[in-house]
Amino acid sequence: TEPKVCFVMGGINDLFGNFSSIKINSNIEKIIDTLQSRNIEPVVYSILFVSKKYEENNPTLNSRVKETNKLIRRTCINKGIEFIDLNKLMGNDDNLKEEYSYDGLHINGLAYQKWGEIIDPIIKRKLGES
Repeated sequence: TEPKVCFVMGGINDLFGNFSSIKINSNIEKIIDTLQSRNIEPVVYSILFVSKKYEENNPTLNSRVKETNKLIRRTCINKGIEFIDLNKLMGNDDNLKEEYSYDGLHINGLAYQKWGEIIDPIIKRKLGES
């Protein structure tokens, strides 16, 4: 296939694996560079927060998500890449809203529906559709 646009999201598993925010951002940057070298336009999503309940067992996770997202956002700005902060739409107070997850980490159908509402106009805009 020869896609025109590729949506990129990654990093939460790396945070669980104790990768640094700098390393995660570097990996995302390599993905962006690879896509651009193949004339594929990347659109990058933030790493989603976990819910407040889930964070009780992982007390530094959301702060690390926030720190990593800042680096990824800055990389996107520097490269002229669109960055979509899903946490503004599905989070509050630096946590994933409970209604968007069944276990505090993985998102549910309602969250995917919300995400689809975000993706659809971006795809249409990027592909020149109305």
